[in-house]
Amino acid sequence: VDDGMGTEPETRASRHSESTLARTGHHTLQSRFEMDLRSRFDLKTREITGEGQFILGMLMQLDDNRRLKISVAFKIDKLAKLLGMEHANSAKVPMYRGTLQQLEDSKTLSDTSFPFAKAVGALLWIANNARPDIAFTVNRLSRHLMNPTDAAVLALKHCVCYLIGTRDLGIIYSSPCSKSTSAQTGLPTLTAYSDSDWAGDRTDFKSTTGFVLMVN
Repeated sequence: VDDGMGTEPETRASRHSESTLARTGHHTLQSRFEMDLRSRFDLKTREITGEGQFILGMLMQLDDNRRLKISVAFKIDKLAKLLGMEHANSAKVPMYRGTLQQLEDSKTLSDTSFPFAKAVGALLWIANNARPDIAFTVNRLSRHLMNPTDAAVLALKHCVCYLIGTRDLGIIYSSPCSKSTSAQTGLPTLTAYSDSDWAGDRTDFKSTTGFVLMVN
């Protein structure tokens, strides 16, 4: 597990897989899943409570309604400290409209000591694990890893400001309700949405596709 900032020894993934199974109501499916994992790996089972537990850098909490929340406020604070932004003001959105054009127009980097690649790696870890709302911004920033510019650094700092203001947000997994499960199988329903713009990139005129998968 690499969060771009160095994962603590106690949370570093090893040969043994760690399984955190939230009790969601589908006991038969969950039991089969757990048995299959145990046949392949040496598992350690932890019980998650409302106070939560840190597992691989992620805070996992289970509320009274059996909803599992995964958040990464600790990693956001660590990234802010890395960049000296602990007291920065928050931002309302990950990226402002017009930033994309600024990224393409900017050609210089004033501060060559800025840890741009390390910060992008940390943002990528945060986006993949609990904050998909910054995925588009991180995707754009990653295009400038080899040749970062002042505009790219400014956009990255803005994204961090957004995370600082929304540090407690995360992904919530709820127990399936009867109306959202399949009447035939009793299993959760998987719904997929996708969309694409048309030659939205002003540099190479390529289209950008996005998709969302929802389990209810």
